Amino acid sequence: IIERLIQIWVLNCFEYSDTPQGYSTYFFSSFMSHSCFPNAVWHYTGTDHVLRSRREIRIGDEVCISYLPESGLLQSAPARRMELNETKRFWCDCERCLPGIDDLSRGFWCPLCHDGLVFARTPEEGPQKDASLLPAQLEGVECSGCNYKVTKADATKMALMEKDLQRIVDRSAKVKSLTLKQIEEHEVFIDKHFAQHVLADLAWEQFCAHYAAKNRTADQRRLLERRCEYHEKAYPGLSG
Repeated sequence: IIERLIQIWVLNCFEYSDTPQGYSTYFFSSFMSHSCFPNAVWHYTGTDHVLRSRREIRIGDEVCISYLPESGLLQSAPARRMELNETKRFWCDCERCLPGIDDLSRGFWCPLCHDGLVFARTPEEGPQKDASLLPAQLEGVECSGCNYKVTKADATKMALMEKDLQRIVDRSAKVKSLTLKQIEEHEVFIDKHFAQHVLADLAWEQFCAHYAAKNRTADQRRLLERRCEYHEKAYPGLSG
């Protein structure tokens, strides 16, 4: 019974302090459901746990918070669902994770017209193996401009490009300095294929740091503006 009580506490607690590391539970907030489009957010004012609305909450609406950090809400649906399962032991089926809808954190330029947008579908209902961005979630999706439907071959290529972009993000985070030529080549690759994608946002975050180290303020500001644009389109409810 002690192990069960500990699990209940772990799954319903809130971060309280970093030094020393501490967690707390609260009667109302700990009973609140999660949503990847929450209508409420919690924070601390001194030692007080404060809950406030993110937007209008009508009578009868369930008050939901996010169990993910703000940065996590910008992630793709497979990544959000996997993190929630690993940390809170459930598979999210909120309005942003419903199966088969557009994943607004995983958008590409159409492989045919290169002008319209194509978005991967959110994962199927229920458990998923891992947080992988699967080609199957792209196959058959339709371009917003020319109505072209992504083929299996297209989807495979797009998923491989996501892996390439993930490697760019990882390498940019590890190395002390990228050359301007390297950053430019990476930006060209992103602009050619990715229209509204969380991995592009993560890459821009790293490029901003490299530009800042080189005193390239204009380039840093340009990418910060692009990040803000992505945040607004992928998840307009972002707080802070």
